Amino acid sequence: MKKLHILVLCTGKPSKRLIQAIESRGHTYEYFEPSELYLVISDEINKNDRVYFQESKKFKPKLLDLKVYNAIVTRIGNGGEYAYTVLEHLTKNLGIYSVQNANANRIASHKGWTSQLVSVAGLRSPKTILFKEPKDIDFMVEQVGPFPIVLKTPRGSQGSGVALMENKQQLTSTLELLHSKSVETLLQQYIEGGGTDYRVIVLNGKVLCTMKRTSADGFKANLSKKGKGELVKLSKEHEEFCIKASKAIDLDFAGVDVMISDKDGKIYLIEINSNPGCKSIEICEHNWFLDWIELLEEKVLGKLSIPSSSRKVESSLEVEKKLSADDLLAISATQKVEKAYRENFWYLG
Repeated sequence: MKKLHILVLCTGKPSKRLIQAIESRGHTYEYFEPSELYLVISDEINKNDRVYFQESKKFKPKLLDLKVYNAIVTRIGNGGEYAYTVLEHLTKNLGIYSVQNANANRIASHKGWTSQLVSVAGLRSPKTILFKEPKDIDFMVEQVGPFPIVLKTPRGSQGSGVALMENKQQLTSTLELLHSKSVETLLQQYIEGGGTDYRVIVLNGKVLCTMKRTSADGFKANLSKKGKGELVKLSKEHEEFCIKASKAIDLDFAGVDVMISDKDGKIYLIEINSNPGCKSIEICEHNWFLDWIELLEEKVLGKLSIPSSSRKVESSLEVEKKLSADDLLAISATQKVEKAYRENFWYLG
């Protein structure tokens, strides 16, 4: 049986579901934080570009033997710009295969850029206005109003950096505050969808599963904001919309977020995530990391290494039993740091 040795590029500890998927298929992996890597671009014509790894200042940078890696899996969260540069270096300069590409990740990380390309592709998103300075509030409201209006920081995630503006006074004071802190913002039309949206997991032009999310406050449906999730099946037309949206930004693996208007039943693209959270795995009972790893097998090895695996997930408790105490401690610490960052520093994007 041919095996893959996978380089996992992640900001934080790899998900237990990802580890489970890699190991259940008989493969091995190593993971690296992008911030721990040095990228060296050679002046030689034969392209002797390289990557060095430095875990901490206590150790000297170590040259990585990148020939041992067959493929890359990315899990890039907040602060990903340098991570995208690393991914570009690994894939284009050094030729390691990845389902994801750096430019598509960059686009997905910015809600404004995503809306631009989705519009080019002829897909509907809420009316949006991008701006450098909020000089004419009345004009901006005319483009996306009436109130309420959605204010967003383009690079927020998991519901952070998103607020509902009920009137001009609230909007003006909020924009003034954020602009004084040099925080980039955009405004969008409010879509009445009953506090519900849909997270659609798309891989290689196919919908793997769909999670309906219902908000606890009538606005944000993110599970990180106490929203509730359930497995659903969208219509073929709506699934095709999500596939086209991921293709519009050239993202082969994506969590596509859409809303369906209560007024006219039209579907709207809200955002596209290159690093969707794993809660949809538990709620939909479908470990889409297995689909990802099997796609790597087909692309790199030319065939599946073993027969296709069941996507049915074990309970979280069963998976945790298979992880070491150090693994669980690291995962817990990472989650606590990420939670504190989202709650207290959302305005930094």
